[in-house]
Amino acid sequence: MCGFVGVFNHRPSSETAAQEELIKQMNEMIVHRGPDDDGYYHDEHVGFGFRRLSIIDVENGGQPLSYEDDSYWIIFNGEIYNYIELKDELLSKGYEFKTDSDTEVLLATYRHYKQEAASKLRGMFAFLIWDKKEQLLYGARDPFGIKPLYFTKTDGHVYFASERKSLMAVDADLELNEKALQQYTSFQFVPEPKTLDKKVQKVEPGHQFTV
Repeated sequence: MCGFVGVFNHRPSSETAAQEELIKQMNEMIVHRGPDDDGYYHDEHVGFGFRRLSIIDVENGGQPLSYEDDSYWIIFNGEIYNYIELKDELLSKGYEFKTDSDTEVLLATYRHYKQEAASKLRGMFAFLIWDKKEQLLYGARDPFGIKPLYFTKTDGHVYFASERKSLMAVDADLELNEKALQQYTSFQFVPEPKTLDKKVQKVEPGHQFTV
């Protein structure tokens, strides 16, 4: 299943210790999504946390994963069905790979196609990619919305998570969305991008974004 959490700081953060502790708390709330391993990455603009359920490339598929001398970093939940075809295409263009994971192929796909990367994928996915060269965060969710991706904004920060409850480490107070509650009682679900909390939204299926 896997899961991840992340934060993007619009302004360079000097409070790295506080950020690292918060990301750790958020990640520990979804330990059930990935009991096999965890991993972290931090710099002045982003913090990533990941919980792994090992399926593809058990030995080398840990995350957050970097590519091209740490110029690109990814956290990814899901499975790319056409990653072998994408890998063959990228190999023919001169790209090299250190793992057999679909995660590295996804990251190299972004390296080559940039913000067209999501359109090249077949599968179920939610991911965040930190492009250190461009100082840009790129993310996307699969067209059917199989893999979830929640976010909230506060004080110049954008927080992301595979589950809503991870964002409770950021702000535990629920600001009830009464319209969303009415929809839930009527339809047994809340239409995206809304959630029951006014402060939290979901990235809609088939959407990509940059920060």
